[in-house]
Amino acid sequence: MKQRNLRTKLLSSKNISLIGFWNVGTLYESGRAAQLAREMEKFRLDIMGLSEVR
Repeated sequence: MKQRNLRTKLLSSKNISLIGFWNVGTLYESGRAAQLAREMEKFRLDIMGLSEVR
């Protein structure tokens, strides 16, 4: 019984993580990294996925 309660606790999460994805093309352009940081703060994202980073 004790093991079953532990398993239930592990499978039920009370924490919510916000995930975002952004197709940035390149971060080498001036101000792009700062813009990315502002977007993460604006949407309160915990995880940011990037695509097409060169």
